[in-house]
Amino acid sequence: MFQRVATALAFSPRLEANLCEGIRVAQYFNAELVLIHVGDQDADKKRILDGLLADHSFPENRLKIVWHKGDPVKVISRACKVHEVDLLVAGAVQNENLLTYYLGSVARDLCREAPCSILLLVNPATESVKFHTMVVDGKQHPEDKQLIKAAMAFGQAIGIKESFFVEELKPKAVKELSNEAEEDDPIAMENERVSKMLDGMNDCREMEINNFPIFGQGGYTISHFAQSKRADLLVLHAPEKKQARLNRFFTRGIEYVLTDLPTNLLLYKNHAE
Repeated sequence: MFQRVATALAFSPRLEANLCEGIRVAQYFNAELVLIHVGDQDADKKRILDGLLADHSFPENRLKIVWHKGDPVKVISRACKVHEVDLLVAGAVQNENLLTYYLGSVARDLCREAPCSILLLVNPATESVKFHTMVVDGKQHPEDKQLIKAAMAFGQAIGIKESFFVEELKPKAVKELSNEAEEDDPIAMENERVSKMLDGMNDCREMEINNFPIFGQGGYTISHFAQSKRADLLVLHAPEKKQARLNRFFTRGIEYVLTDLPTNLLLYKNHAE
């Protein structure tokens, strides 16, 4: 599923934690690792990075380090494309204020510009932290099967024990479906749709799978559901690449989740796009 993993490194207090997270995720999938630094390569930075790589070993023949100056979003996105990265691991800031939200942060813009899936970690750590619960977006989407397949692969790799496949249903839409289907229960129909997609995907018998319809506004409701379940990971489709600045001012869907991250977030993007 993820053959090449990348992580962006800044020489900040979080450098070691971000490096460790990138190494761990690459090891989960036996993947190659690409380290991306936006900025100059100098002797001090190289010495620091070499020291950390010595402490947290990773096979040299499966490691690539990219140094490039420029706009962070453009440099990281271009590096992911050139090196055919499947998953970008990045740190994120929870509870962005309105000004930061409107102007756009590097993590937020990467969610649209990067040509691959993205894992946003709210608290990168040097030591491994166990993940237990995962919430996955189960609403109808042209690539819902691919999303569920990716979620299951990722969940099994990191040891998820309990997963919730959540369908956000708008009460108005459910009412319309009820009027169209005289005898069929629209909620049961949605449950059956997701259940069919899950058939044959649960190779890990230790993972408990729950299909859970909820009512409310897209993005907002699933975010609160993830909080209520104290989920360690929320899996959604990646947002569209282009969106008007004015529309970004109004919190909706994925924008709500990115503004107030409830937990670690995996944004899935079909790598064939």
